[in-house]
Amino acid sequence: MHSDQAFQVKHHKISQLFPEQHSSQTDHILMLINQGELSMQYQHRVELSKNMLTIIPPGMAHTLITGHNLDIWWMSFCPHCLSLDLDTQLMQVFRHIRLGALPVFSIEQDRSTFLNLIFQELSRIEKHQEKGIEGVQKSLITLILYEINKANMPINLAAKQHDIKVECALDFIQQHYLEPISLKDVANAIHCSPSHLAFLMKQETGYTVGQWVTRSRLTQACSRLVHSNQDISQLVYELGWHDVTHFIRQFKKAYGITPAAWRKQQRQPLE
Repeated sequence: MHSDQAFQVKHHKISQLFPEQHSSQTDHILMLINQGELSMQYQHRVELSKNMLTIIPPGMAHTLITGHNLDIWWMSFCPHCLSLDLDTQLMQVFRHIRLGALPVFSIEQDRSTFLNLIFQELSRIEKHQEKGIEGVQKSLITLILYEINKANMPINLAAKQHDIKVECALDFIQQHYLEPISLKDVANAIHCSPSHLAFLMKQETGYTVGQWVTRSRLTQACSRLVHSNQDISQLVYELGWHDVTHFIRQFKKAYGITPAAWRKQQRQPLE
C-alpha cells in the first residue's frame, strides 16, 4: 500500500495480510481501520483495530507485519500539490509523530462513520476527475485532519526512539530546498558530519539528502503546475534546476508522466 503520486485513495478488503518489506515514502499517508486487526512496526510496534486511524509521515520507515479480516481506507497525498500549508496546526501532527508521538488514534463510531463518507467522496472525485478536483480534495483532507486532531490519543514525545538529527535535517531541507543546498550544507546546519548524516538519512528514511531535496522541489512543481499558468521552462529555473530536460526526466520518474501531461490531467473537466 504505497504511492508517491500527488494524491491517491484506496479501499482495501484483505482477509490475510502478509508482512511487507521495511520501507518509507515521501508522501503523507493516512489509514483508517473499519474492521479487523493490523500489526505495524514504526519506531515501535503498534496494534490497530476497528475505528482506529494511523498516519505515516514522509520519511518514517515502517513495516506491515500481520493483518486479519481487514477493511481499510488508505490515502496518500502531497500537501504542496493541494496547497496545504505544512506549518498549520492541523498538519503538525505529522511532525509530532516523526519526533516520536504515538501514530495511533482512536475514533468514536459516529466520527468513524463520518470519515468513511469523506473517504468515499475522495474516492469518487478521484475516479471521475471532476473540474477543480484539487480544491475539493484539500477541503475533505482538511476535515480528516481536523478529526485526527480531535481524536483521543495524546501526543507522547517520550516514545521517541530515533535520531533527532534526521528530523532537523528534514526541517532544514523543507525550509531551503529552493536554494542550491548540498549534503554538506544540511550537515553543517544541524552540526553533523556529512558522512554520518548520509548514513542516518538513508537508514531511517530510505532516501538520500539529494533525493529529499529533489522530491521537495517536485512537489512544489506540482503545486505550480496546477495553480498557475507559468511556463514549464520558467518554473524549472525558479525551483532550482538548470536544465529543463533533466527536470522532465526526474518528474516522469517520480510520477510516471511528463509535467505538461500531468498539468493537463489535473485540469481536465468531468466528461
